[in-house]
Amino acid sequence: MKKCLVRISLMVSLLLFIGFVSESFFRVEVQAVSTGKFPVKNLTFSLTSVDEMPVSTKSEDKITVIIFGRIRGCSNTTTAVNNFSKSGLAEMDNVRVIFADVLGSECDQVSGFAQAYSKDIIFCYDINTSANHQFKDTIVKAWNQYMDLGEVNGGFPLTVLIDGNDMVQDMQTGAGGAATIISEAKELAGASGDNIDDNGVTSLEVRGTANYEYVKQVVTLVNEERAKKNLSALTLDKTLLDYAMQRAAEISWNYDRVGHKRPDGNSFSTVWEQSRGATRMSENIAMGYSTPKGVMSAWVSSTGHYANIMDSEVTSIGVGCFKAADGYLYWVQLFDNVNANEPSVSGTQSITKTISILKSYIDDSEGDTGTSAGEDIGNPIPPETSNSSETTGEKETTDENNTQSESISNVKGVKVTTSKTKSVTLSWKKVSGAEGYLVYQYNNSKKKWNQIATTSKVSYTVKSLTSGTSYRFAVKAYLTDKNDKQVKSESYVSVKTSTIPDTVTFKVTAKKKEAAVSWSKINGATGYIVYYKTSAADPWKKLKSTTGKSYIKKGLKSGKKYYFTVQAYRKYNGKTYISSLSKQKSVTIK
Repeated sequence: MKKCLVRISLMVSLLLFIGFVSESFFRVEVQAVSTGKFPVKNLTFSLTSVDEMPVSTKSEDKITVIIFGRIRGCSNTTTAVNNFSKSGLAEMDNVRVIFADVLGSECDQVSGFAQAYSKDIIFCYDINTSANHQFKDTIVKAWNQYMDLGEVNGGFPLTVLIDGNDMVQDMQTGAGGAATIISEAKELAGASGDNIDDNGVTSLEVRGTANYEYVKQVVTLVNEERAKKNLSALTLDKTLLDYAMQRAAEISWNYDRVGHKRPDGNSFSTVWEQSRGATRMSENIAMGYSTPKGVMSAWVSSTGHYANIMDSEVTSIGVGCFKAADGYLYWVQLFDNVNANEPSVSGTQSITKTISILKSYIDDSEGDTGTSAGEDIGNPIPPETSNSSETTGEKETTDENNTQSESISNVKGVKVTTSKTKSVTLSWKKVSGAEGYLVYQYNNSKKKWNQIATTSKVSYTVKSLTSGTSYRFAVKAYLTDKNDKQVKSESYVSVKTSTIPDTVTFKVTAKKKEAAVSWSKINGATGYIVYYKTSAADPWKKLKSTTGKSYIKKGLKSGKKYYFTVQAYRKYNGKTYISSLSKQKSVTIK
């Protein structure tokens, strides 16, 4: 088993790095770890919940469990949080369960992850990890110091058990370690029990959204492809549809680990009940594609997937399209030769699927880093199984119909390097043979790309933009062919971004033992953060994140001077764009 070669620094500024490295940066040991040095005095940190409430790690009168995990790309974290949710510990009056996301995800991302679990678990995120490093307490810092306290080398999730006297009783890593903490916490709280059966299989409830409109579109696209070869159309089958949704939920647990096996270690084909009587069964899977057209294009481009789609001996199809808590869509096609019973489905529906997982999969899931959206997991294996690949991340590809005697590769690595109030700087990787690059901006009202610049460099700054506004840009490479005609790369490779909101103009008024802070609305801002400090040289302390335009800080000392500032932020496409801090203002309290 591979051990972690990289330890995240205590410096909170390293959070900037987390947003740009691949998930393999977190390849860590995942078996349970406990040093045996406990009990030991607890550490105290002030975290922030998704409800924007302060959450102290200090444990007084209640048993506290803290789960340091990752909401994306970590099936061990998902398993651990799910098991805590099912355990009933968070609902007990004398127990508090806290989940702290180490990835530095935005509040709305952590809130979305939390929707699948017990409402009594307190979910926390790191406020402004990407722009402000002056905050004393952050989740990453807490995670590092708890690892130092327990002499733990790494692993996700890290689960800490603290008794009502503020003493750390145990610390474990991995999903298996979290299960140990559950048992220990129940014993402390006067409860017992676990959900591992005698065969080493545990059950897990996976919650997500089934998209039946996408299911029907995939079936239509399959039959359009089959018609090109004069093959009979396949019919969506109710039972195969249920099987496919089950499989989609299963691969969402850990796409790399599961693949065409089921989480209980059996072949994908065991999802079929013997009573169905199928004698020919096949499966295609994929993840990360945002549309039916996108996933079908990838399947059709792969020999193994295409063979399953074009199999002349199958008559029925089931399609799974499952949006999991990580925000990705997981896709499954199942084919067999049983006469179909068509279902009546439409729209989207929240569903819960119970999956069975080998305990060894949980404990030995090497690295537990997950798979990037659309990442290939191997070679197609026709006719029974096959798999998929796709470009990932912010690179959203829109195909054009070009017929050219010469061609040039699509641009890769398009990203935003700098966002300001009035400008955005783009960069991308050099394309071999390119004479230059064409920069485009998307017109939302006309639904078309407009060329805005030509450059020979691998970066470009788009200026004269509006602050606090969303934009979409794309880049193509070009060359001049032997007929003196411009040849462009086939596809737009685009990135969505936003400009930063303007700096907030605010005022502060002294009142009796309190200060009233107010400001004007900033274009495009989705919220505001108020800070204060007691000395001009001190670091800023966050008071409140709010969507309003005022805040009153109470409990201040009469005759003492306090300093305030306000910052606007804008949330767009999973990122937060933060304005500069306003010029500080001081006030002496009455």
